Amino acid sequence: MDKEYGKYLYGYKVHNSVNKEGYILNGVVTGANESDTKHLESIQNEIKLEEGLPVLADKGYTSARNSEILESKNLVDKIMLKAKKSKKLTAEENEYNREISKFRYVVEQTFGLLKLHFGYTRCRYISQRKVELEYMLKSISLI
Repeated sequence: MDKEYGKYLYGYKVHNSVNKEGYILNGVVTGANESDTKHLESIQNEIKLEEGLPVLADKGYTSARNSEILESKNLVDKIMLKAKKSKKLTAEENEYNREISKFRYVVEQTFGLLKLHFGYTRCRYISQRKVELEYMLKSISLI
């Protein structure tokens, strides 16, 4: 919760796991001020993925710890690469990210459907538990 111009502002993020058909397998709602890197493990612990499957994620999940977690579960790390402050991505690294994004559109499509058809652009509630319940109910409605 942030305070701006004397008013409290609430913000939430959804971290979800989607299969290649676009079905939501699991999701976690967190405060918007929390880093994405902390939540890959909590999402992966809830679902049982077969060994050797690739896990595709955006740049927000890039960390050495997340790579170790995926390696320990025998999953293929396909997290997009992130440029460092002092070093830009090479042409090969940009190509790697483009290849991943060809498949990641399915995840973004689920968010788009939630926003377009269910008005999930703004939360109706303030409590994180209520927001998570709203997310779950709207996700079930996608089926």
